[in-house]
Amino acid sequence: MSLGNILGIISIIMGIPGLWVSIGIETHREWGILAVAVAIILAILWWILNQPSWTIIEMMKELEIETQGSSLTTATITTKMRANHKGLTEFTHRNIRADGTINNFKLDSVKVVGTDKERRSQEHIVHERFKAMDFWKTRVSRLTYDLFNSFPNSTESTSYIPDYFTNKYIVEVHLPPSRPARNQKAYVGLGAEMKNLSTPHLSNNGLVIRWESERLKPGKYYTVEWDW
Repeated sequence: MSLGNILGIISIIMGIPGLWVSIGIETHREWGILAVAVAIILAILWWILNQPSWTIIEMMKELEIETQGSSLTTATITTKMRANHKGLTEFTHRNIRADGTINNFKLDSVKVVGTDKERRSQEHIVHERFKAMDFWKTRVSRLTYDLFNSFPNSTESTSYIPDYFTNKYIVEVHLPPSRPARNQKAYVGLGAEMKNLSTPHLSNNGLVIRWESERLKPGKYYTVEWDW
């Protein structure tokens, strides 16, 4: 929301008492109604101004694992996001991490270079830049990258740690023909605490794991785990 819009709302609120006096508001009950109306408007304004930059409408994470151990895995993250403020020009993809090596980042099939990517300890970060967005507008981005030596163990997992409230999250893992999944599970954690969630669905003779969840909260980690 722009400064002009905010000032416009404040001007309207300040003008309400004068308007009500001009139309004959005199009783305590009527002034009480006015006070409640102003309080509601202020509460809505406070809520809008204190929204995080983004809301994730839907995120889908797809992993294509060629073979267990050292070969290539391709990750595709498709994100539909809504701007909660006017003028946003960047979305940051965080918490990209895994065993092994991660490289070949692309956004909408364009290679990510220079300052648009960085690494902090074990975490990779990709900065997606675009023209300034209007308030409440949406956009869809497609981030891909390659992983090497990332799934060497008999029990493996993939996690999502939301930076923003996420309305819907889908993860789909495609396994090689020689390594079907079993004992799949999903859980949410915060620190050392974990809670089991609905069981992921297996299809294609155990070669595809799919899990969906809604209303994911920032800061928690949502994990799908499997044996193979």
